[in-house]
Amino acid sequence: MATHYVALDLETTGLDRDNDAIIEIGAVRFDGSGAVVDTFEALVNPHVPLPPQVQDLTGIGESELADAPPIYLVAPQFQAFIGDDPLVGHNIINFDVPFLSRAGIVTPPHAYDTQDISTLLVQGLPEYSLAALAAHFEIEFPVRHRALADAAQLLLEWSGAC
Repeated sequence: MATHYVALDLETTGLDRDNDAIIEIGAVRFDGSGAVVDTFEALVNPHVPLPPQVQDLTGIGESELADAPPIYLVAPQFQAFIGDDPLVGHNIINFDVPFLSRAGIVTPPHAYDTQDISTLLVQGLPEYSLAALAAHFEIEFPVRHRALADAAQLLLEWSGAC
C-alpha cells in the first residue's frame, strides 16, 4: 500500500486533450492521514495564444506565461516529483492523465478519480464538480481554476469526506 499520494490538477489552453496544452501544473503530496508532505507548482509556456476565456477563468495572463518554461523543461521535474506515488484528481483519468501523457510524463499505474468516486459515495447530486462537492460538504473554495489551489482543495474535500 502506498505511503504517499499526489493530488493533481492541471490548467490548460482548452479542453481538447489532443490539441490543447498545459499552462499550469499543481500537485500536493500527502500521506495516508491527509498531511501535506510537499507541493509542486509550475506555470508552463504553451507557445500558443492563450484564449481570452481561459485567461478570464484562471486569471493567468499571456505575460505570465511568456517567461515560463516550456513543458519539455517542466516535465522531468514533475516526473521526479510524482515518482511512483498514486495520483488523485478530479476527472484525472479522462483529462489530466492524457494531457500528461502527451507531454511525455509517465503516470503511475494507480490513479484515483475523485469524480468517479464521488458519484458512488455521494449519490443524487445534480453535478459533481469540485465546486459542487465543496458546497455539498460546506467547505470553503475561495480560489478556483488555479492548479495548486484546486489540488489542495481536492485534498481537503476528500480527507474530510472519507
